[in-house]
Amino acid sequence: MAQLLAVVRRHHPFTAQYRHLRRQRNWLVELERRLDPPEESPPHPTRRSVKRQVKDFLAQLEEYALRHPNDAKVVAHISTTFRQRWPRLFACYGWPDRYRTNNDLETFFGRLRTR
Repeated sequence: MAQLLAVVRRHHPFTAQYRHLRRQRNWLVELERRLDPPEESPPHPTRRSVKRQVKDFLAQLEEYALRHPNDAKVVAHISTTFRQRWPRLFACYGWPDRYRTNNDLETFFGRLRTR
């Protein structure tokens, strides 16, 4: 029990920082979820619907950053990164047969080689 308490005491000062970083990580997970909606669920995601969802989430993040200045720098970086890639980010949703990720493309080439 003493060893367990010692471990807890060593990790306790980092609890707030851990929660802070975990919250920021969850933003990226949510953006990934919005960019990669399940294809099984009808209707098939369109470029417009995915773009709207991502845009709405980025607006929510920017609004959050106004109230929490400690997170403003991270939110600004995420927003800037997405805005720089915005014109090409949603192109894959225009053609359902186009591969969205590099892994999908590599899987296609692997199957092609084995045939």
